[in-house]
Amino acid sequence: VPFQRHPFVPLPKELDAVLRTKYRRLVRILGHATAAEEALPDAIASFNRRVGITDTLRGLGLRREDIPALAREAFEDPCHGLNPIPMSEKDLAAIYERCLT
Repeated sequence: VPFQRHPFVPLPKELDAVLRTKYRRLVRILGHATAAEEALPDAIASFNRRVGITDTLRGLGLRREDIPALAREAFEDPCHGLNPIPMSEKDLAAIYERCLT
């Protein structure tokens, strides 16, 4: 089966075509002006704003002073060991910092 590049993983050409069709349909369902599959991230973001879903941790009530405890919890979580990229507690805190805005 021939493969082509997909935004996420290499997929068989036939599966890629099915996903692109589903992406276009989802973009239309979400009410985006453009029906291209490339518009899906914007369509999801726009829909989230319309229904009041925030796209920042600050919007969820996270405060800068919460970051050390969150980073510590994330570092101590057993799933942390499964991360393919080694992360320190400081690295995790930096991610939370970036997600505040």
